[in-house]
Amino acid sequence: MKYQRAFQKHIEREKLPLKTLVAFSGSLPDPDVTAIGNAAVPEVTEASMNPELRGRGLAGVFSQEDQNILIVANKYQTGFDQPLLTAMYVDKQLSGIAAVQTLSRLNRRADGKKNTYVLDFVNDPAQILAAFQDYYEDARIETDSDPDLVAKQMTKLDAANIYTPAEVDRVWAAWSDRNGKRGALTSALVPAVERFTNRWSRAVYDDDAAARDELDEFRSLLGQYTKSYAFFSQILNFGDTYYLKLSVFADLLARLLREQLDGGERETVTADDVVLTHYRLEKQRDEDLQLEDGEARGLQGMTEAGMTRQQERERAAKAELVEKVNRFLGGLDASDEHKVSAVELLVREAAENKDLQQQARNNTRVDFSHSPQVRLVLEDSVWNQNRQSEAIAKRLQELPPTDLVELAMAFDLWERSRAG
Repeated sequence: MKYQRAFQKHIEREKLPLKTLVAFSGSLPDPDVTAIGNAAVPEVTEASMNPELRGRGLAGVFSQEDQNILIVANKYQTGFDQPLLTAMYVDKQLSGIAAVQTLSRLNRRADGKKNTYVLDFVNDPAQILAAFQDYYEDARIETDSDPDLVAKQMTKLDAANIYTPAEVDRVWAAWSDRNGKRGALTSALVPAVERFTNRWSRAVYDDDAAARDELDEFRSLLGQYTKSYAFFSQILNFGDTYYLKLSVFADLLARLLREQLDGGERETVTADDVVLTHYRLEKQRDEDLQLEDGEARGLQGMTEAGMTRQQERERAAKAELVEKVNRFLGGLDASDEHKVSAVELLVREAAENKDLQQQARNNTRVDFSHSPQVRLVLEDSVWNQNRQSEAIAKRLQELPPTDLVELAMAFDLWERSRAG
């Protein structure tokens, strides 16, 4: 929506003979409207953002001669046949079949259409070439997908006892209510979030690696189930709406858990205070991606074994991180979780340094690592982190017992103790 409005303002300001359309699914809060008090932010839809549709399909309107630009968010990657498309501007990560489906929108033939081009702001050309190579000349299925995968994953999720079927129903009701409030959806997810975070806190406190692995597996399985259901629901009728409801529940719960456990709420970054005084448009390179003849590797179906391998890779990456931390902090009387968290906090603070950000943009990884400024910033961050930790510990020690209890209760001491 912001892209489309920015395009439209520029077109009107420059009096250009161009039109824009914007395509997206569902309804979204208007990004240019700020809520006042408890009032809800008005929502916009594809129809309201494109008033000239007047009930007609967007793809059909875009095919008219006076249309020029279509701005798309997660839509029209398949089934959109517009032979006149000649250029695509990509501002989103693409890989695998999604890259092939998206960029192939340009390959339709039309009279007078001689060249097409893609201006990509995000992706690595080598990865795009690799994605197309799998489908060049011939594509074969090497491993069949497992049609029972979704049911197996659902059984595992249910068995974790993080949520109840009644809670899944409540989330579905709140999510599907067009007139419902966002708060109702969040509150319906709170019980599951609290059960998970309580068990996670207990596992960290007890340094119970097995319990943490089980909870990590549950989080990973939430995303896997959402992906599996989206794939298989296109070809299978599951005969039970619980599968669909759980896919919505799993996706929303996974997002909330990321906010709770991976750094809290993300700060909203805006460009409100930025004043553009100069800009330079620089062509970095042309990429002529040539596909090679020969037999491509087979396509892998969606199976439990394949997803397990991905989960094992994630665990291996986490274990490797712990191993690196213990190379330097292994002798400390502290859990791996506390040591990793301390280093992550240190690196996060150092990465906010403006000088380091500038050096990182202008130097290779090796050159950056040898910069004297990096060492100075890290040393300052260590002392600052230590000073803040000591100050917080000292203040907690000085609190009256009643205040300390009140603070602990605000952080769900009763709920966590009850769950443990």
